[in-house]
Amino acid sequence: MDQYNKMVSTLDTSKKKTPDEEALYVTTLKALSEAVSKIDITYHHLLLNNIFTIRIWYLQRDTLDAFLDLITRLAAVADQYLRECLQMLVNNFTPPLVQRNELPRWAVSRKKDIFFHLCESLKTISDTVPLAPRILRDIIDRSMPKLFDNKAKMVSFVECMLGLDTDRMGDLIGATLLAKVVD
Repeated sequence: MDQYNKMVSTLDTSKKKTPDEEALYVTTLKALSEAVSKIDITYHHLLLNNIFTIRIWYLQRDTLDAFLDLITRLAAVADQYLRECLQMLVNNFTPPLVQRNELPRWAVSRKKDIFFHLCESLKTISDTVPLAPRILRDIIDRSMPKLFDNKAKMVSFVECMLGLDTDRMGDLIGATLLAKVVD
């Protein structure tokens, strides 16, 4: 139990990590990716909560790759965590906002890379789980910023959302995406 608690605390992103802690974080994510079929909501609620509340905007490149690999694998586990994985990815369509509801400078420079990784992960999930595009459409519909939300938030969300309008994914959810943008 002690090692489990240590692993859960390793996934806590509330504090800045040293290079050694970051390496342990990546290793933990890779190990979890190999054991996704063993993760059970009954016993691993805290672990899953830490995973599904991560803001990928703060992750370093290696950590980001390992984390998104975990999410794509977790989404395919007997559809147990599909909705949560898709919701977590959609939640990351918008970068963290700072004072006066503006994007931080560092987020602007990472935006294109983050959006690319988010779209690739969502495409991988939709290729693996045929039900994913329909669920994703509903999640996007509910998560779309409202008319009176911050402009930077809305623009970021729409930019990332439009990145999904390609290939098979675009065929399945393209009309919904376009309707949401027009609304």
